[in-house]
Amino acid sequence: MLHRGRWGRRLPQRGINRFAPTYPLGVYACADGWLGVTALTPRQWKNFCLLLAMDQYADEPGYQTAIGRLMDYDTLEPIIRQRALKRSAAELVERGQALRIPLAPVPTMEELFGVDQYVARGAFADIHCDGTEFQAPVTPFRLFATPAVRGGRVAKLGESNAERLT
Repeated sequence: MLHRGRWGRRLPQRGINRFAPTYPLGVYACADGWLGVTALTPRQWKNFCLLLAMDQYADEPGYQTAIGRLMDYDTLEPIIRQRALKRSAAELVERGQALRIPLAPVPTMEELFGVDQYVARGAFADIHCDGTEFQAPVTPFRLFATPAVRGGRVAKLGESNAERLT
């Protein structure tokens, strides 16, 4: 069991949005998108409760530590999910950042290729494979002495076997 000796009690098995000793930590569906949240400190928890209109949980003694909140995951998680679904991701991000809660919008696959930060960093390249062209992530490493070749045609399976095996 996770951290049994450290906290003297058994924690829930790992699962969706359960990462001891942090809670809440995860990605939540909103009315129009997704929100990534990490509320660790007591102040962040109180502000997170304020953000989601969960005031009755903000000062609950058992919820003043992330591990205490994690121990009651089965109670808190459905409430957090329900409240997040009622609001837009943009609204929660704007209000949450003003409250100094570590959170961020999580792009959908369709939105991913247009995220300013990824575009500016050249995180994707055009790939050509069997007459199809699409974008795919490139290696995150930036090699300066031996730079990687970006994009281009993908070899077909077994295409170079004859020349490499003779």
